[in-house]
Amino acid sequence: MLRMREICATGILGFAVLNGVACAQTGALAAQIAQHEQSLAQARSSKNIRQQVSECNILGALYYSAGQLEKALNYLNRALPIEQKYSSLLGQATTLNIMGRVYADLGQEDKALDLLN
Repeated sequence: MLRMREICATGILGFAVLNGVACAQTGALAAQIAQHEQSLAQARSSKNIRQQVSECNILGALYYSAGQLEKALNYLNRALPIEQKYSSLLGQATTLNIMGRVYADLGQEDKALDLLN
């Protein structure tokens, strides 16, 4: 079990992975993903850019925690250009960090390093 300091240090990825683990233990991971898919659709229809980025990052991290790496990258690749256009450097760093972890798990360490440098 992670300590609170470790949870806070991992940011959104840590939240989603821990949330994914908790959901997987209770069988609710698919429900969490569906809920965030719905939130993403609502954010798109209301043109809420910030919420779209947040939901794409959360979905990317949830799919990562579920082991669905290609789906994770799909959402993260949607979030990154929006982050680059509208958001802070911290937001871009969050997205790139999660993407780097996904690429590393896919065995594409060079791509992961490129993203993180």
